[in-house]
Amino acid sequence: MLASLAVLALLAGPAASAAPVAPASVLDQMEAALNAGNVDAFVAWFAPDGVIREPGGTVVTGKEQIRVYAQGLVSRGYRVEPGPRTPAAPQPGTATALKWTARVAFDGLRALGVEDVTARAEAVVAGGKVRSYTPAFSPGSTAMMATAAAAQAETFVRAFYEDVVNQGKLDALDSYLTLAFVDHAPLPGRSPSASGFADGLAELKVAMPDFRVAVEEVFASGDRVVVRSTWTGTHQGPYQGAPATFRQVRVGAIDILRLENGRIAERWEQLDSGSLARQLGLFEAAPGGAAAKPKKAPTKSGRTGGILGWLNDL
Repeated sequence: MLASLAVLALLAGPAASAAPVAPASVLDQMEAALNAGNVDAFVAWFAPDGVIREPGGTVVTGKEQIRVYAQGLVSRGYRVEPGPRTPAAPQPGTATALKWTARVAFDGLRALGVEDVTARAEAVVAGGKVRSYTPAFSPGSTAMMATAAAAQAETFVRAFYEDVVNQGKLDALDSYLTLAFVDHAPLPGRSPSASGFADGLAELKVAMPDFRVAVEEVFASGDRVVVRSTWTGTHQGPYQGAPATFRQVRVGAIDILRLENGRIAERWEQLDSGSLARQLGLFEAAPGGAAAKPKKAPTKSGRTGGILGWLNDL
């Protein structure tokens, strides 16, 4: 556990006029500030040219970027409990390098019933300031977190299809899409924005009141989520210039979603439009070569057919 004196000291960060704090104590207080959610105190322990080096080569440099980094951790309920700090590689001058292992927890893991994971860290401290801070999760913890992140992404995406697409809760879009959302497969005539997506979905619901997407499989990796789904519906109203056919359709689709900060930032889709057109009878020819005429609305004794409608490369 962190020393109580270190916890008290984090409230204001290091005093400019005080003598340099011992390197291990600097790190204790820096991580205590993070645990307390005190972003200003966390940032204050870094030198003006201090950096955070993340796995994969990402470097967070400068106090403003470090502040954003810390705010992201705090918002996720990040907590760290460090173990004993031991000397690392020798450093020039008065700088000291230390390394240690720690137990780390955050909200995403807790939601999945995982209490904490193991992390390794190394830092260089000089003159009571952190020059570099390099946290890294153990391979086993990285795999565990990747699994947890994939599970969270799947839960989120399935909720999106159920709430927004199936139940038509367009007022919930802000909870699922980023402000800069881009739809790379918008309905014909619709903008690639969030509002265009909402308008297109509303149009679908008018043409096919029973329109539904059944999510069959979800594959998540990093910030990408691939969704294999089956679309069903009954074409009961005009859609994209095509009159109602009162036919039913069942067609497969593949979506790729890019997530950003827990929201959908981009969407791509590949729909089996050829199968859709065949089920709609768009390839059938009437006498004289004209397209087949739409069927009449079914009576009570007739078969209640119907389809999605003219989805032309949705």
